[in-house]
Amino acid sequence: MLKQINIHNKGEVVILTVGDCKVDIIGGFYVQLGDFSIMLKNLKTLEIKKFRRVCIKVKSWHLFNQRSIRIFNIDIMEPGEYLIEFIKPEQVLIKRSRLPILNLLKEPINNKNLEIGLIN
Repeated sequence: MLKQINIHNKGEVVILTVGDCKVDIIGGFYVQLGDFSIMLKNLKTLEIKKFRRVCIKVKSWHLFNQRSIRIFNIDIMEPGEYLIEFIKPEQVLIKRSRLPILNLLKEPINNKNLEIGLIN
């Protein structure tokens, strides 16, 4: 499943299956997360899980037909509906390029328009 969600949305419910769930941030290849994090709450069991940051940030063009970079990962042990909650989304800074010289010349992407791609 591929799903795009704005990081400022509240009360977003996603249906996840058992397995590895990955989160890419869409729009650029340079990202600063600050204290940004994502939590999942299973609506059936009320169990809360927190995504963990990835060590190696995989860059991609092909998943969402835009620049994206992997930022979080979580193992889903029980399928079902999950409420997704974004904590401190205003701290995310993303720029289109990884090259510092190009980032000096361009403004960061508007935080209000940032989306994540959920891959399950």
